[in-house]
Amino acid sequence: MVVKEFLIKSGVDLEKFRTARKNSQQGPRRRLNRMYGGQITTPVPRTNAAICETLKSKIMNGEYRLGEIITPRRYKKLMLHPDGTLKEEYFTVSGRKIPLLEIRKILLEEHEKEGLVRDHSEGRYNAMATEEIKSRLRELGELKATDTTREELLTQLKSHERKRHIMIWSDHSSIMNHGHILLTANAIYDPAFYYTSSELNGKDVQDLVEKPHIYIMARCRDTIEDQLMYSETRLEDVRQLDIQLLSRQNARIKDVCRFFHGDHPSQEVEAGEQIGGGYGCCGCTGASTNYINHVGSLRATHITLEERRKKVLEGPAGRERRNGGVHPFKNMSKEDLIRECKGRRLPTDGLLKPALEAQLKEDLKGIQRVPAISFPAQTTSMKELNLGSYEVIPVEPLHDLKEHINNILKELPKHLNDTESTLFEEALEAVLSTKEKLRGSDYRLCCVVLALHLGNNCRLSIKRLLNTLAELCELLYAPAEKRTPRFILRLHNVAFSHVIAVRKVIQIPQVLTYRKMFGIYYHSITCHAPLTSRLISLSSVDTEEEEREFSTINSISKSTSNGHPEHIIPNSIIRVQAERSFRSKKSAFVDQQSKIGKFANNLPDFPDTIISDDLLATELYQVHLEQ
Repeated sequence: MVVKEFLIKSGVDLEKFRTARKNSQQGPRRRLNRMYGGQITTPVPRTNAAICETLKSKIMNGEYRLGEIITPRRYKKLMLHPDGTLKEEYFTVSGRKIPLLEIRKILLEEHEKEGLVRDHSEGRYNAMATEEIKSRLRELGELKATDTTREELLTQLKSHERKRHIMIWSDHSSIMNHGHILLTANAIYDPAFYYTSSELNGKDVQDLVEKPHIYIMARCRDTIEDQLMYSETRLEDVRQLDIQLLSRQNARIKDVCRFFHGDHPSQEVEAGEQIGGGYGCCGCTGASTNYINHVGSLRATHITLEERRKKVLEGPAGRERRNGGVHPFKNMSKEDLIRECKGRRLPTDGLLKPALEAQLKEDLKGIQRVPAISFPAQTTSMKELNLGSYEVIPVEPLHDLKEHINNILKELPKHLNDTESTLFEEALEAVLSTKEKLRGSDYRLCCVVLALHLGNNCRLSIKRLLNTLAELCELLYAPAEKRTPRFILRLHNVAFSHVIAVRKVIQIPQVLTYRKMFGIYYHSITCHAPLTSRLISLSSVDTEEEEREFSTINSISKSTSNGHPEHIIPNSIIRVQAERSFRSKKSAFVDQQSKIGKFANNLPDFPDTIISDDLLATELYQVHLEQ
């Protein structure tokens, strides 16, 4: 209004600026002049038909892979109609599998395109002198003898550098209120097959190599019977490992299905171990009630998948696949128990049914069935199935560290004095109070902050407990290139020191039970983590990236799916691949580790391991040296 009044006072005719009002009668429409030069275009949303055609073309040319239909299953549900009546309706949901052979080809092509794979050409090997071959074998730790010929050394080097290891991950979770099973496959970083980060100017080769690819996705209940339904199609893929791929240099690449990793329920299903109960460790035969006894846990017999298979087939129940082979030793009558014990050469004379059950249970030591992947071919050895080197990793850093730290945080306040308790609560509030959902990285960060905040303001025993726990977090997540004999020895010593510190501070648990405090998570970290690190870097078996796949699928299904059960799986598989192509190659895990590392850098250097005099003559120290 102020501007209008100013213009009127200045004598400006404002009527010419009025817009013409529309008359009641429609006037003649005048053709607008076309603009020439610098035409302006506006984006128009693509139609659904155009999007479908684009998607079909991408699937046809192999850019997106929908996979094969596997194990179609028919379900029944009750539908409520508008008139208030109930009617049964049937629908079919099929699982999807991207064949392992196809994943192997994709991985090799991607890694070669990114320049991660070493030169495996014949020209490179022919140009190598004998000393160069020996030096390379020595660098890989594979030089067995120095008096062999050049041809033998070259054959040995080729066998190591042209071999690639594959790892499988599995988990079960709920998607759109229905249980689904998800399996992924990825290559394992191996400096014999891939370049190191230092050779590629600091590029994180391990992170790029070990990105998971969806292998199998299917609707599945959280039962042993349902999860074993996918063993046959997995075994078909494993049998095709004999097919060697050709690299860009026309070198034949041999793939080996080497490891399976996942949380403890997944480990137990894969290994054929009982879920929970009196045993529950897929790596050894130690009883869960004996995990508190570190001597007994370290001396427990380690058992391979082939030995598990043979153990099941020792008796008639396993050989005859009683109960379909899923639970061959369940609900056995006294006659069945006597027959089974005699087949295993166990005494039966004068024993009642409870004694026979206890004897059989002690002999099996938690074994319930053959390993899941060999379930369709139980009488065939693992080696004949191309699984001679296949192992289930008994430790998983994400869940084991998270749950062990959680147990420590619950129990430790009862063993602190007033000053320590105040500092403890302050650190806990600073890190965890603002979080609605706590992740593994939050617990690891809390552990580092506790070690910093309490520092020299607590007793030496508490300080050692927190420092060893903080160092375990660092060692279990260390990159593969730091894994050296010195590193592995350090992990053995830190795990041993942590056992001593925990037992000294928490002699009698006040909040948790002995079974909870010294359970499978404590057992995996203190007993199996150091031994597993001799085979593979523990950061390689971490499941951070795989767990994110389930989170991604859940968010995709909620925002893009129509909710029909038969549409969830293909929609998720396509959209996960599309997101992977647009997503940044930098992993969120790297950011988490960077944040934790900034705080960990403020910690003082951890001292060398010192064994006190009172431990030198104990059996606990003796069994530690045996490792």
